[in-house]
Amino acid sequence: MTKILRNLVSVLALGLLCGCTAQSFIDEPAPPQIYLLRPRLGSVAAQKVSWALAISVPSAPLSLASRRVAIQRSADTLDFYADAAWQDRTPGLLQRLVVEGFENSGRITSVARTQSGLHADYLLQLDLRRFEANYPNPDGAPVAEVGMAARLIRLSDRKVVATTRIRTQVAAQANSIAAAVSAFDLATAQAIEKLVVWTLAAPQP
Repeated sequence: MTKILRNLVSVLALGLLCGCTAQSFIDEPAPPQIYLLRPRLGSVAAQKVSWALAISVPSAPLSLASRRVAIQRSADTLDFYADAAWQDRTPGLLQRLVVEGFENSGRITSVARTQSGLHADYLLQLDLRRFEANYPNPDGAPVAEVGMAARLIRLSDRKVVATTRIRTQVAAQANSIAAAVSAFDLATAQAIEKLVVWTLAAPQP
């Protein structure tokens, strides 16, 4: 290959590379808007306990196990808000919030995530069943729904002490993502408060 031909091939290759790079940059989707789930978690009316509790990462179906904000417009379909995401994957996010709920309750000696290696007396296993914005009216405001099943396990003998199901619903004030997130904050806070009160009362003396 002559020097002129080699130079021509190099120029063409560079042009193709630049063209692909520019096209990739143009086609790259815009980053999603990050929405912060920040429920207000405070003290609760429950008995004070002296045992230690470990919180598992909630199990969840694939549709609820990502950072995407789920919406349900019919009984048969689950969709997602476009270009919107939570600050973390939903199971890990809820695990941290549940731990925070127990800590802020002021009614338990020690609580932590299972990943921390805490020597606990009880394990709280959670199954996330619902975490989406429902649209009972396609043109109306959504309803944030949080649903989970819980099992309290005594670690000394791996016995299931108690089980429960929790479900909360809060209507958004407007048909917008921001209003839906505010409704999620309230629904999540209510669900965690119910979970904390139930857990602290579940073990027998």
